[in-house]
Amino acid sequence: MKAKGILLALVIFIFAACGITEKPVSEFAAVSHVDKGTPVSVMMTAYSTTLLADGVDHTRLRGAIADSINREITTASGMVRIYLAGDGSLALPDGTPVDLKMDENGEMS
Repeated sequence: MKAKGILLALVIFIFAACGITEKPVSEFAAVSHVDKGTPVSVMMTAYSTTLLADGVDHTRLRGAIADSINREITTASGMVRIYLAGDGSLALPDGTPVDLKMDENGEMS
């Protein structure tokens, strides 16, 4: 008799739990991106942790402008200067080389 009661309670609990819907998980982008803000820093991310100095190896870089609490400002505008030292080169995602220019200090940017 007790076993039937426990089994009945368990079945009711399982059916009741099936009707519970979970809250949708908010995407990370919703809290890490903002439309407007005061630019404070530039975040650069390399998609490879190791580069060989063989003249062939490459990696993708991603740059983002961030506010004071490291949220990416999606509408940020302005210029970011990237300096390159050594024999490396920069190219666009389609492989088109980026023209580097000498700045006032004699550095390639």
